[in-house]
Amino acid sequence: MKKILIRRGLKADLPELSEGELGFCTDTKEVFIGSDEGNIPLPSMDNGGYEYDDTAIFEALEMKSEIGHGHYLNEIYDVDTSEKSDGDTLRYDAESGRFSAVPLPAAVSHLEELADVDFSVPPAEHNVLSFEGGTWKAKAAPQAGQEFSSTYLVELDRWGITQGSFGKPPYSEAEWETAFNNLNGFNEALEWASEKNYTRVVVPKGTYSFCYTNLNGGEFQYTVQTNPIRLHSNMTFDLNASTFEVMFDSENKNPYDLSQNMEPWRLPGDLIAVLGCYNAHVTNGTLIGDIPNRSFSDGGSGFNSERGMEQTYGIRFDRGSEFCSAENIDVSQFMGDGITLGAYPGGPSWLITQSLDRRGYPGFMNTNGQIESRPGAYITNPIPLNPEHHKLIQMRTYGGYTRIPRVEHTRFEYLFFDSSDNLIRRQSAIYLQTVVKPFNASYVRLQFVGETPGLDNINISYHLSTPQISYIHIENCKIYNNHRGGISGGADFTSIEKCKIFHNGEDSSNGTPIFPDSTRYQINFEDSYSNRVSIRDCQIFSGFHSLLLGAHHIEVTGCIFSGVGNIHIYNNAATVISNNFFNGSGPLSLMNSMTAQRRNILVTNNVAVGSHSFTTRERDRVRIIGNTFITDSFNARGNVELVHNYYESISGNELRGHTNPTLDVTEMKDNTFVNFRSTNGEWRFSVGIREGQDDKVMTGNRFINCSFISVNTTNHMKFTDTEFIDCIMDYHHSNRARDASITFERCLLENPRMRAGTGFQHNTRDGDVVCRFYYTDSKVVFREDYPYDEYIRSTDNIGQPQMDEGVRVREYELYLNNTKIEKNTERNVTFFRNTVDRLQPHRVFVKDCDFNVGDPSAFRMIRDVSETHSENVLVLNNCRGYRPPVINFMIFEEFSESVIPVSPSPPVYMTVIKGSMWFNEDQNKLYIWNGEQWISALGEPLE
Repeated sequence: MKKILIRRGLKADLPELSEGELGFCTDTKEVFIGSDEGNIPLPSMDNGGYEYDDTAIFEALEMKSEIGHGHYLNEIYDVDTSEKSDGDTLRYDAESGRFSAVPLPAAVSHLEELADVDFSVPPAEHNVLSFEGGTWKAKAAPQAGQEFSSTYLVELDRWGITQGSFGKPPYSEAEWETAFNNLNGFNEALEWASEKNYTRVVVPKGTYSFCYTNLNGGEFQYTVQTNPIRLHSNMTFDLNASTFEVMFDSENKNPYDLSQNMEPWRLPGDLIAVLGCYNAHVTNGTLIGDIPNRSFSDGGSGFNSERGMEQTYGIRFDRGSEFCSAENIDVSQFMGDGITLGAYPGGPSWLITQSLDRRGYPGFMNTNGQIESRPGAYITNPIPLNPEHHKLIQMRTYGGYTRIPRVEHTRFEYLFFDSSDNLIRRQSAIYLQTVVKPFNASYVRLQFVGETPGLDNINISYHLSTPQISYIHIENCKIYNNHRGGISGGADFTSIEKCKIFHNGEDSSNGTPIFPDSTRYQINFEDSYSNRVSIRDCQIFSGFHSLLLGAHHIEVTGCIFSGVGNIHIYNNAATVISNNFFNGSGPLSLMNSMTAQRRNILVTNNVAVGSHSFTTRERDRVRIIGNTFITDSFNARGNVELVHNYYESISGNELRGHTNPTLDVTEMKDNTFVNFRSTNGEWRFSVGIREGQDDKVMTGNRFINCSFISVNTTNHMKFTDTEFIDCIMDYHHSNRARDASITFERCLLENPRMRAGTGFQHNTRDGDVVCRFYYTDSKVVFREDYPYDEYIRSTDNIGQPQMDEGVRVREYELYLNNTKIEKNTERNVTFFRNTVDRLQPHRVFVKDCDFNVGDPSAFRMIRDVSETHSENVLVLNNCRGYRPPVINFMIFEEFSESVIPVSPSPPVYMTVIKGSMWFNEDQNKLYIWNGEQWISALGEPLE
């Protein structure tokens, strides 16, 4: 069979081919053919089908195929075989650029004679050659199962580990044994790998079954010594996409549960534990707990039942572990939490104050180390320190739920002494702050100030210990379908990032009976053990509670919440909730906190569709800044600052009746409220400030299409730089036996409506309660579509029986100063009117105002149900664009609207008729002629 020879090589080395000769480029996979015009590429899909005349090529190929090819080495230009002998070999000569026949070199008998073998370090027993940087060197042989120097691939046979899933119970003895051996096998492998200094242990991909154990025979959950898979320091346990399953039988006893009387369903356990570790990590796998294999057939429903069982966990971090993590873990179906973080220190003698007197006794240690008397100051007895173990110290809780040491002044002092009782350092600190013990300190005393004076002692509930578990990181984890919660915590400086946490505390998506308590959550740090927790960029949905946080410092940012409750904040020092989206919930609910704890909470740049509540307790400060709230239900009460937020009603005008959201805050500035209006005109929410607060706390807000109560938390309310567009305001107040006022300063009121009064005035003193309205530098506009007959309507509904009992109607005074009134509607409009059957004194004082009301007969400043109510007064002073429709001082008592002279002294002609009125501009008082003398509205004669 005849063949065609083709040159092969790199494209860069392709020579000029002879006519008809082929060349194949091994690196670019191109084919060239020689011609009298040089090398020509053959067309292909890659070169775009380069076109050329290939007739000559085919002729040359046909001729070449007919020629015999008996060639010799010496016919090749690059090879010189002119001189050769038996045994010669070809060797390349760089000077000539050709291969030539040369004798073989003399044989070498030792590796060290080879130029590319480095024997500077003599080889040891069982060494192998390792090629590094162009040189072979003697190295120790890798162990079996080792991928590279720091990674160990678990040898299943060596450690007695078997892959497989055994499904639901009951299980055979062999299946239980396999699960138990798997547990022991992994622990032995991890311990061996740690001893051999491996930093990464990789599990061969597969499914593995495990069981919980009770080898000490404990008879209750908290007395069982569990035996989980235990990690070691400086180690990453890589599950390598494997699945770890828990075998469980609620009705038949696990053979490795050595208790005598404990029901099988009570057996607790952790699948993986990170205890007392530094830099230990678990990653890349799936953990499935015991829920799918439980029967819940015990018949109970409370805590003392299988339904109330919560002592199994997927991963546990505890006992002083530091800088550890869980990443890329899918964990579900555990009775407690998918991941739990304990709050205990590790190492020997960690509890410094165990069995010691922790009480403080009266006295204050001064800078000279002498104890002197000081009210409210207390100092403890000496607390010994172990120089080996107690190098870092931390005040922690004594125990229980939501309990932090009740240090009234928040801060306290560590007083360190040497063995000669010299005071060597004093350091101020707070709860959970870690301090460094002076190297020569033998004992410490704690000093408290600002406590209740005069006591024999104070017994603050606290402990001193070495630092607890800290810096635990959970990232890229999927945590779901666990019985009570997703993550529970107590570790200092916990970070939870980019996790998907959902449907924990529910039915585990398989009809499991729900845990019998309301503390069901996605993340729970409520018990105040943690110094700081940061939750970032997580998706949290489908559950009862979302976050229950009592950590000392809290950050929640960049998360999406849906179908879960609000973020609940317990005892806490500082919280930041920012840049989150809440669908069906709100960003914050404040829970009870101990009175000694100061909470500072910032809620900013969130979007929330759902209800929320910002109700502060003593010493709280809550700042709500720059958020968007789409809601029908919200509350903000107490020391709350609402700044630059946007509120819009979900239901808008479709809601019928009133709702109860309340804004009773210390500052409300630059907020916008839209569409809080009901179909029947009922008020939708209330706005107020706390009694005694600065009158400028309500400023720069916009109310658009809203109906609300303005004053129900204080008797005096002030709005500045505020816009009211299409709003209905109910003017109530908290104490109906006192005067009340509402002030508008630099405000715009467009198509406004105000309903003043309502309800009985329970007042029996002489003189009536006065409700006042103040408008300064403002503008009131009645657009073409204004739908009402009056703006301010007083509606005291007092009947004759109440009048007979001495219940008096309110009196109303309206003051307009430098304010513009604009009326564009053709409707008859009254600015201030009584609309019930009891006459009320209405006094209106208008000064330096501009009116643009069109037809003067279609606008009244004041009107009563009776046109003969003589106690109504209208005073116009330097007003432009408006005159009352009737001016008749002699018979003004017949009209509800009159013009009263304003001057420093009474006009002589006004003393003709009893009841004539005159306003003294020097005294700023209204006087009435009683037929004998001028008497002020308060009954004082003119001096």
